[in-house]
Amino acid sequence: MQEIQERDFINQIKNNQINPYNIYNYDVDYSTYFSTEYYLNHLDDTIQKEQFLNILFFDLEIWTNNSGEFPTVEQAKYPIVSNTIYSTKEKCYESYFMLHGENMSLFPINETKQLEIDFKKYLVENGYMNEDESIKIHICNSEQELIINSWNRIHKIDPMILSGFNSDHFDTPYIYYRLMRLLNNDKEKVGQILSKFGNVKVRKFRNNTIISIPEYPNADIRSLYVPRGEGGLTQWLS
Repeated sequence: MQEIQERDFINQIKNNQINPYNIYNYDVDYSTYFSTEYYLNHLDDTIQKEQFLNILFFDLEIWTNNSGEFPTVEQAKYPIVSNTIYSTKEKCYESYFMLHGENMSLFPINETKQLEIDFKKYLVENGYMNEDESIKIHICNSEQELIINSWNRIHKIDPMILSGFNSDHFDTPYIYYRLMRLLNNDKEKVGQILSKFGNVKVRKFRNNTIISIPEYPNADIRSLYVPRGEGGLTQWLS
């Protein structure tokens, strides 16, 4: 019955019988929308068990050489110089850095273990992380190595959800288009790096480019908490 309703609904939109812009939650994928609706209307259809979600947060840093220009996603002309990931299962902040220019001589590559100890001590003492969490620093020789190594680590951790602040509209599409730039627009290679299935979906929504990695739903923190009137997905201001 659920499948019939979903199929009829999609057919009505395709046949212009329903204006999609009058539909609440149109910016959510059909599969997500109907799955949510089903479980909201069938509260007894549950395994009654608290489930731990392994969520992986990631954050990119871009080097613009103090140009004063904010890096645009589709141009992706500035290099990614770091990617920090944190998994709620691993409880480890792993930072992948690419050194270039004067940073190569300034950064004590052979002292990363001591840096990890010092950073953790400072962050724990100032309430930024817990004692049971850890820090790992990875130094990479190139931007491509940084991206591949950090994404291989994400695949190994195998989270249920990817997340970050504005990751839907910046971090995920930027890393996609930056790889496209580095790999001469080879979509197949880019897909193999970002997805274990080798298939990444690119779609336009309003003025934004949305990159979907099939095995990793992206729960953008900004979208979850910002009101709809400001471009988020939340109905309430609090």
